[in-house]
Amino acid sequence: MTTVEKTKSRGVLLAISAPLGVGKATLCQALLDRQPNARMVVSCTSRSAKPREVNGYDYIFMTHEEFKKKAGEGAFVEWVEIQGNFYGTSKNPMMADLEKGNDVILNVDVKGASAIKKALPEAVLVFVCPPTWQALLTRLRARYPEGQEDLIRRLTVAREELKLASIFDYILFNDNLIESADGLSSILRSEKKRYTRGQEQLKRMVDDPISAA
Repeated sequence: MTTVEKTKSRGVLLAISAPLGVGKATLCQALLDRQPNARMVVSCTSRSAKPREVNGYDYIFMTHEEFKKKAGEGAFVEWVEIQGNFYGTSKNPMMADLEKGNDVILNVDVKGASAIKKALPEAVLVFVCPPTWQALLTRLRARYPEGQEDLIRRLTVAREELKLASIFDYILFNDNLIESADGLSSILRSEKKRYTRGQEQLKRMVDDPISAA
């Protein structure tokens, strides 16, 4: 029987979205700890760096002019303007990692996830949801000690994002960090076993002549 050479399959693109305060960034890092071969895409932004933010780690910071030039050149697979600042996902580094067989993790907002799905239909979208409104409110108060008006505004935005959750492939309620990170890891492992990802190698095996010599 001849042996079919196994080729490295393309990596899985996992785009993760959540309302502000749910713990998306922490979950992404926990997932990377469980999946050492995965890569995290660092988003680009035109806003100024906040204290303790590191260029190339938290974001790739650039001027408005640089960002708009790259957007015009088609350098981003998705980008959005939020409160006068631009945020986007660079296309070439992400696609290079996927072609090498590396899984790629994206931390994007709901609109960004929708744009990713339109550009790359094979992308897997995961929406991370707070277990309750009270849990989200507690987290927001701890993270953003602002006035009642700002809290209400953030909760209103979160409700609108929940209404768009139907575009996602998976919903994950983040009630426990360890369990939620394990859930993300399970999603990634399951996606790697989809028939559509292994059908090319399977076809080669079916077409490969059999010899008992």
